[in-house]
Formats: sequence, C-alpha cells, structure tokens
Amino acid sequence: MVAQTLKKFRESLGLSQKEFAKKINVNATTYNNYENGIREPKSDFLISLYKKYGVSSDYLYGNTDIMYSTAKKNATFSDGNELDKNEQSLISTYRNITPKGQKVLLETAETLYNNFHSDDNVSHNVG
Repeated sequence: MVAQTLKKFRESLGLSQKEFAKKINVNATTYNNYENGIREPKSDFLISLYKKYGVSSDYLYGNTDIMYSTAKKNATFSDGNELDKNEQSLISTYRNITPKGQKVLLETAETLYNNFHSDDNVSHNVG
C-alpha cells in the first residue's frame, strides 16, 4: 500500500522519481525501491516527508484518504504568513481531487475572487 500512495503523492507534486528523490535527499534507487514495493520506507523517511510536505503516514499506509495532516503547524504561504486551518483545508481538498475537480475549483475560486475582491481594479488569475 505504501508504494501506491507514495507514487500518488509524488505524482500530485508533478515530479519524476529522480526529482522527488533529490528534493527529499534520498538516493534515487532507494526511492525507486520504496515506490515499487521492493523495500519499505524507514520511519525517518516518513518523518522527513511529513516535515517537508505535511503528508501523513496514515495516508501513506492507506488508513485514510486525507493526504495532508491538518496538524502541521508551519505551513506557510509565499509571503511568509502561516496558513490557517481553512487555507490548509482548501489546499488539501485541491490536492485530493481529480484534475477535472481541480479545474472546477480553480474556476470557482477565480469567480469568487473577481466578485468579492475589495479592489475591483486588480485582476488576479488563480489558474
């Protein structure tokens, strides 16, 4: 089960096995073995995934469909501000739905932004 969910998580980030292994400081062959079910990831590997991405070990082991832990405290936006629980929930939802659902969510967000943004002169494209 870990192999399948690990692959799904990596693909949700849009990374190849080699790119992902480099980002998480793991030998590419070792990561390939994890994803192909040849070896089970060690706990320090799972902890590093949680610390870097907030992905829960419960998700990786198939105990839940929720990919991201809402307990992760240090998730931040590009401006350096921490994401609140609602913002983290939106991101988690986006990452856990189909590409078609993601497109609909982005279009809906764009519409909401355009209708409710406080500065009508600013254009913002979320997709």
